[in-house]
Amino acid sequence: MHTKHDWITTPITPGLLRGALDLERTEHGLLSHRLPARARAQCTDGQLAMAEAQPSGVRLVFRTRATAVELDTLPTKRVYVGAPPRPDGVYDLIVDGTWPAGAA
Repeated sequence: MHTKHDWITTPITPGLLRGALDLERTEHGLLSHRLPARARAQCTDGQLAMAEAQPSGVRLVFRTRATAVELDTLPTKRVYVGAPPRPDGVYDLIVDGTWPAGAA
C-alpha cells in the first residue's frame, strides 16, 4: 500500500541545536564545533581541527505532531591507509525522553 506524505522541510537553525559550542554555516548546512571560532583561529593543527569538529553530544531538539521524521545528513570520516574502515556514526532518536518502541 502506498501512502502519500506531504513533507514539510524545516532547515536546521542554531535555535534547534544543543550541545555545540559554535556553529558554522556551510553550503551543506550547519557544522557543529567543540571550540569557538576565535580558539580555532589560534591553532591551525589539522588533528585538533578534526577532533573539535566531531559532533559528539550535539542534539537536535524540537516539538512536532509529525508521525514521521527524516533527517538528511552529510556524514564524513577519515580514511587511514592500511587501517580497516572506521564505523559509521550513530544517530539516536529519543521521543519524550524515551526510546521509541522498535528503535534500535
